[in-house]
Amino acid sequence: MKTAALLILQLGCIVLLANEPPLSRLGQSFAKSGGEIVWAVTKKLPDSLWVYRVLPSTFSPHAISNLVALGSFTAKDKVANLGWPPTDPRSICFSNDKRSLGFYPHLGFIEYRYPEADDNKTDEGVPTREEVRQ
Repeated sequence: MKTAALLILQLGCIVLLANEPPLSRLGQSFAKSGGEIVWAVTKKLPDSLWVYRVLPSTFSPHAISNLVALGSFTAKDKVANLGWPPTDPRSICFSNDKRSLGFYPHLGFIEYRYPEADDNKTDEGVPTREEVRQ
């Protein structure tokens, strides 16, 4: 009995959600103005393209030290890796319960993770949304 009632309720929800709203509620319809749309298709590719790739890099000890300090990491936060294969002994990783920081010279990048960061919070001196609009 409960299963049949639940099935009927689910079927009703599916039917109600499947109905589309009338187009008149979505805005005004496009008025024809006699304009012609012409697509300009070209078969010629550009003579040259920019190609970007990440190259192995060296990070200065000052940059590493500053980023570790900015992230409030300590020597006890040092870990073996952050999920990337530790194929380079120069890789340095830090992690605590809130954030993680990884330096990967062989891959050419620095990774910082702060999953609980709230982008909607403002700090002192940061203008509010209303101030920005003004």
